[in-house]
Amino acid sequence: MRSTRAIFRSASVRRTAAVGTEALEQQPMEVMARHRSHRAAFKRHVAEEFLAEETLHGLSQRHDISRQLIRIWVGNYEARNGL
Repeated sequence: MRSTRAIFRSASVRRTAAVGTEALEQQPMEVMARHRSHRAAFKRHVAEEFLAEETLHGLSQRHDISRQLIRIWVGNYEARNGL
């Protein structure tokens, strides 16, 4: 019986043979998203900006962070400050 690794390898070889190596070389590799950490002061600043009527979309674009992350920070800010 063949191992799982051998089965996947043979499937990959068949797929490469079917499309040719030129097609594989033309496809750009995707870049993995980088995990970033932010200081507490920055998170607090972003949360305060949002609570001061700044739009979620505007903050997200300006600081290059996701809208969901801003929502999380605002929720944490409100919970800690009793708002």
